[in-house]
Amino acid sequence: MTASMDALGDRLALTGGARQGRTARRLVRERAAKVVDDPAALDDIELMTAEAVANAVLHGTGVVQVDVATDGRRLRVEVRDEGPARRAVRDPGDGAASSAGRPCREPDVLPANASPVSCDASSGRRHEPDRHPADHGRGLIVIDSLSDEWGLEQTSTETVLWFVVST
Repeated sequence: MTASMDALGDRLALTGGARQGRTARRLVRERAAKVVDDPAALDDIELMTAEAVANAVLHGTGVVQVDVATDGRRLRVEVRDEGPARRAVRDPGDGAASSAGRPCREPDVLPANASPVSCDASSGRRHEPDRHPADHGRGLIVIDSLSDEWGLEQTSTETVLWFVVST
């Protein structure tokens, strides 16, 4: 979070099942309602949170964490994970596949309407076998169109997707 903003509640750590995705959306909405009066704006914040959490679940690794903060004029939501899934690497000694960094793992948090997600050990990526590739890739477009500003900061050990809306 930025130094000029005050946290609205403690950081949410999402480590359980699909219900935690719904819980995260509800808690972010409740926290945002402390500074946002417009129900339509709260709907947008909830939708952007769902998209950001889905991105972390599908493309990241580790625990998904959510922070909400405000400076009284703006609301900022950050969704972070422990970095991008890594590709499996062959060990030249015995040919066994090993992980370069953190391997992918089954997601702990899924959007309410999510289809099954599995982990592909050969690529180190999560994938949804029942979904067509055209079903993906709209989350950032949604966030871009509904937020005042947003960003994606990624290192090998952390990914942070954040968005800001006026209160």
